[in-house]
Amino acid sequence: MCPPAVAIAGAAVAGGISTAVAGSKAAKAQKQGAKAAADASERATQLQVDEAKRQYDLTRSDYEPYRETGYKALDTLAGLYGVGGTKIDPTAALEATPGYKFQLDEGLKAINRSNAARGILNSGGADKARMRYASGLAASNYDAFANRIAALAGVGQSATGQTAAAGQAASNAITSAYGVNGQNQANAAMAAGNARASSYANIGASISGATNNLASLYLMNNGGWFNRPTGTAGGNI
Repeated sequence: MCPPAVAIAGAAVAGGISTAVAGSKAAKAQKQGAKAAADASERATQLQVDEAKRQYDLTRSDYEPYRETGYKALDTLAGLYGVGGTKIDPTAALEATPGYKFQLDEGLKAINRSNAARGILNSGGADKARMRYASGLAASNYDAFANRIAALAGVGQSATGQTAAAGQAASNAITSAYGVNGQNQANAAMAAGNARASSYANIGASISGATNNLASLYLMNNGGWFNRPTGTAGGNI
């Protein structure tokens, strides 16, 4: 092959190689960029998940005393009405409440003073008066006592509901974070795949172009195009 043909052929091959190398480097850079984006998404997702868990754990810890008080109150209320595993004597429970014994003692003292003033302190009528007072006091206080226990149980119920709501919110946040990360990972993988496919296509096109150029040069050289006299139409000038 004459020198001009060799030079042109060399340029064609060099151009094809240069295009292929450039395409490969571009694909590698795109792949690295896609990986960096995927890694960043993974880190951001983990931070979101960790924060959602931390917030839920904090909320659960804050509500724990209220839940525990509510559980105990509910158990007490069930025991008072005979539906719990542990039966509770209502009278004993009522007498143990703050203020009840004081109110009972003061009332009995007043009755005793009155009966003593009339000289009937140890009479049967005085005993009946003391019994009526104690019974009436218990009856009038028991509903209020039970209602206070029920209110405490309600505090626990509310705290349990708030904890459940916090748990659902944390679950939703975590699910959303994982969903977004999954989409980001899929997009990154697709971008990397497209970059690789583009690189292969560019390399193929470069090889095909170089091959076509060489084939054309071969035909032109064998056809004598490069050996035509200077000045001939279509030849070297």
